[in-house]
Amino acid sequence: MTSLIVIPARFQSSRLPGKPLRQIWGQTMIKRVHERCTETGLDTIIATDDERIANECVKHSMDYIMTSSDCLTGTDRVAEVAKARPDYKGYINVQGDEPFVTPSDILMISDLLCNSYGKAEVLCGMCRIEEPDQYYSPNVPKIAFNQDKVGHSGLLRYISRAPIPGVKANMGWPKGNAWKQVCIYGFSSWHLHQFTEQKEKTTLEYIEDIEILRFLEIGIPVRMVMIQGSPLAVDTENDLKRANDLYEHMLEYPTPNADKEILNKLKEGKTQWNEKL
Repeated sequence: MTSLIVIPARFQSSRLPGKPLRQIWGQTMIKRVHERCTETGLDTIIATDDERIANECVKHSMDYIMTSSDCLTGTDRVAEVAKARPDYKGYINVQGDEPFVTPSDILMISDLLCNSYGKAEVLCGMCRIEEPDQYYSPNVPKIAFNQDKVGHSGLLRYISRAPIPGVKANMGWPKGNAWKQVCIYGFSSWHLHQFTEQKEKTTLEYIEDIEILRFLEIGIPVRMVMIQGSPLAVDTENDLKRANDLYEHMLEYPTPNADKEILNKLKEGKTQWNEKL
């Protein structure tokens, strides 16, 4: 077998309670994420500890597995799935708040995991930050990495909710030189075993609340891979509203790259326009 896509989904969220079951244009967020993942043709499973999410999976015939409520992170849930489904070459963690995740991005991570880097390195998606709001937002993890393969990938050096690279006063934000994490991870079963050997969050992981830091802190290299990225991850009520607006207009204007083009319109406050994109 190749890779198994695992979508960790927990009901509790400090910024958006009940996130997986919140509605995006008539369907739950977890169903929207699942739909995008299954477009890859890879096996896909939802990992949850909540009966309400499990019931949603049953309702829509989505494969799922019940994981422990003691899991510290989504990656801990993926590790439980790997133990229960050991026959896959790799495991792809797609966050449950990515209803616009790009299927080709998932396939790129899967291919690299199974054929290139996966034995030694954890894989994680990244893309360039296009707007200053994301650079300054604590909800967007920013990264510093070795540019050993410029335009393709590099080993992660640090990831933070703080704006990095930092800039001197009056310099403005570093447009063109700031990068963010895209929450598509690739692991082998060995990576996941090492991750869960830590029974508590590691120091920097706990401070930043970014689980990928655990790998750095236990000495496992993380390779950042340049991918297209999605136009919007849903982390707050405002994000949820934007996601509904975006999905509505994507249905109305189904053009190539419509998601990013329409989102730019919505950011400008132009939710109505006469000509198709």
